Amino acid sequence: MDLDNFTFTVGNRTYESISFLRKDEKSVSGHIMTKRADEMNAKLGKDDGQYLLDNQHLLPSTLQGKVLVFPSWIHPNPPDSVKCIIYPHNQWVWDWFLLDYLWDKERILLRRK
Repeated sequence: MDLDNFTFTVGNRTYESISFLRKDEKSVSGHIMTKRADEMNAKLGKDDGQYLLDNQHLLPSTLQGKVLVFPSWIHPNPPDSVKCIIYPHNQWVWDWFLLDYLWDKERILLRRK
């Protein structure tokens, strides 16, 4: 399911999901993804990531199966990676995703509205 421009509210914060892929792209490198996140003002970090994880019971089920990316939450040591929230087994959990990998439509950026 395409979630580009899907809007949802968690507590007192409203978010919009945004695709970093452009027309006809199936994937891009994580480095391109972070550049585009900056261009689209979708560079959420630790504050929003922790807020969403703490309030995961309020996240819409539509997001399950997607990877929520927090491009401003960069791993302090190589290899370059960013923190993400994933839904592997009936709950949202943290994981680090390497920027050297290809990033596809299952990974989405969030922007505060």
